[in-house]
Amino acid sequence: IARDLGQPAFRLFEILPLGIIYAVAGCLYLFFIGRRLLPARDTLSTLLDPEMRRDFLVQAMVAKGSPLIGKTVDKTDLARTRGIKILEVKRHGIPQQVPLNELELAAGDRLLLCGLKLRVSLGPRAWLGGLLPD
Repeated sequence: IARDLGQPAFRLFEILPLGIIYAVAGCLYLFFIGRRLLPARDTLSTLLDPEMRRDFLVQAMVAKGSPLIGKTVDKTDLARTRGIKILEVKRHGIPQQVPLNELELAAGDRLLLCGLKLRVSLGPRAWLGGLLPD
């Protein structure tokens, strides 16, 4: 259209010098002024209690011959250990929907545990009595 009207053709880098000027001006604005416009906010990790930040997930499997086999979850030492929560029990890859106080553990069950790092990292055989890390 520009050629039909007698104007020179538009080239690819014709607006490059003006673009560089605007890009530099925008970066300077963001660096010096823009960061002062943003509100100071706390991150999620600073809002959490230090004890909460140390929790993590562990998946463990009930070993063959474990003393846990045949016991309901609430009757095990695992349920009574402070700072450890049983989030889920899977049998043959299927999450069990039975309440934990009625569910009897079997060999091969996989438990999803949430607990304090120090308690979980002591070693599964030392405090879980028959669970293997998965």
